Amino acid sequence: MASFDNGLLVFCTILGEKVATGKMLIYYLDLEGNIKWEYQTPALSPIHEVIDIYPLDDREVLLASYDSFFDYAKFELYTRWTVTRYDVVNKKIIWSNFWDEPRKPYIWGTAKIIKTKKNGEYFLMANDYIRQDTFSYTSGKIVKFNEEGKRLWQKSYYFRTIWSLSNDFNNIISTSGGNYLIVGYESLGRAPWLVKIDEDGNILPIDTTSATADHNNIPEIKIYPNPASHSIVINQGEITDMTYQLVDMMGIVVKKIPLPYAHHHVVWDISDVAAGTYLLTMLQGEKVIGSRQQIIIR
Repeated sequence: MASFDNGLLVFCTILGEKVATGKMLIYYLDLEGNIKWEYQTPALSPIHEVIDIYPLDDREVLLASYDSFFDYAKFELYTRWTVTRYDVVNKKIIWSNFWDEPRKPYIWGTAKIIKTKKNGEYFLMANDYIRQDTFSYTSGKIVKFNEEGKRLWQKSYYFRTIWSLSNDFNNIISTSGGNYLIVGYESLGRAPWLVKIDEDGNILPIDTTSATADHNNIPEIKIYPNPASHSIVINQGEITDMTYQLVDMMGIVVKKIPLPYAHHHVVWDISDVAAGTYLLTMLQGEKVIGSRQQIIIR
């Protein structure tokens, strides 16, 4: 439901006979709750399950919805996020885009569209699913796109500890300082976590007790703060197949984190690492491509 043209716009679903199918039903109500008009798609609609509505003006909206397929052979639901620009007055789709994302076996949950500080550009906040050979986990993600439906960039975020299987985003708001706060939860215990990003999707430090300077010798990778107290932020650019290690003065690896994919933005929990001076090494595959001194304080 969303405020729209001095009324309320409600998108509903009429479930189809098969799983993950349905029709889209739209209600337009006045502010007293009276139905002014309603519309139902004549056939099954690919955007039948709308999770968020962002009004553009008094005739068009942006919709975040599931694009799902149920595999009866595997008895599993495969889903991806789709953003649609919809003409409410003429009841037609202007464009609909999932940006070549594959469907994945996960029920996505939450999504939200907000306007960025740049005219004609928007964020889709949603959740994603990553499966590797030995484990799988969810991640929060941000897709920045323009009003023509072109994806400008997409980045993934997660809070990685040994038990952090869930790293989901629930809500995003813009701040007075021109940045964005995202709230979500991580781990099996649903512990809350807070992520602050700038217009380009870079994680900003929330721990103000530590310095934010990044002395990393690889410009594409941003690692901060240094010193750090409870967490280290890693903003990874186009580089893939990376592993980061904290090595103590005896040469022992005390903690490491693999980041195999590009565009990973990670809050790395180091609360279990003793205070001291460490060498933070950056490996691509088996090769060390960078290192720096990392100080941890309490």
